[in-house]
Amino acid sequence: MRLQAFALGVVLSSLGVQTAFAQPEPAPSPPAEPEPAPEPPTEATPPGPPPPPAPPPPPATAVVAPATVVVGGQSILPNLLSTAAGTTIDARADLSDLDGINATVLGLAVLVQHITPTGLGGYASIPVAYVSPDTGDSLSGVGNLELGGLYAIRQGAATDILLRGGLSLDTASSGDDQLALLYSSILPRLSDAYTSSGLETTWARLQGQVRHAEGIARLGGSVGLDIPVAGTIADDDRVDALLQFAISAGMQSGAFGVSAGFTYVQLIGNSGGTDDNITGVNLLGDYAVGPTARLFATMGLSLEDQLDGLSFGLGVRATM
Repeated sequence: MRLQAFALGVVLSSLGVQTAFAQPEPAPSPPAEPEPAPEPPTEATPPGPPPPPAPPPPPATAVVAPATVVVGGQSILPNLLSTAAGTTIDARADLSDLDGINATVLGLAVLVQHITPTGLGGYASIPVAYVSPDTGDSLSGVGNLELGGLYAIRQGAATDILLRGGLSLDTASSGDDQLALLYSSILPRLSDAYTSSGLETTWARLQGQVRHAEGIARLGGSVGLDIPVAGTIADDDRVDALLQFAISAGMQSGAFGVSAGFTYVQLIGNSGGTDDNITGVNLLGDYAVGPTARLFATMGLSLEDQLDGLSFGLGVRATM
């Protein structure tokens, strides 16, 4: 019995020791949290509409230089008509000193012309003369009335051509008064001297002129034919016509202009004389006195030995 009890004690004791040294089983780890499910892929946001294109640059604006306004209108060239559109009035007075003629010789001349924008136009002119000799009676007279048509042709901004056709009607004073008209115009207005004084004749006048501007330079010229169609000279077989040629050159700077002109008149026909031509020179200065008006002073002289002398004149040319 005692042996059984001892064996039972040993068994119990070893059980206790085993129990004491036995390691408790670790507690089971808590279950791992499930990984979150991946978010479904988001669809890419479609790109928005493209930005509007930049506005095109504004069109280049051409810089247009303002039109040059010539104060006082065209400068004046000797022996040439104005080519400006509108109505032009040209009035002048000339005092002539002719060698061998002891007299005060005064000439007046007025010309009115009109040129439309289309180039068509017309003109009228008339001279007046007064001669007071140192001794004897004075002479005075009204010259031929001249009427005619004009046609201006614009060749760009710088060049004008002017065609002229007219009649110088036999309305001049007769007798010795014709000499007053001739004396008063031969130096200052050689190209008009014979037709304006009339010489008891009606003249047909044909002329072409050109005017050109280049910078401040002004150039011009004319050629014409004066034909006696009725009256004393027309009935005389010695004179068929008068051929005229004129050339002028000058400059215009602002309101001031200066120019010179040369005139040549050739008699066509059998005059029976040894000298059938006459030449002269004119000098002129002008100054603007308004938007379309110019005052001018002029000097004329003959290049003929038998016609020495000088003329001095003042005038105004205005375009409206």
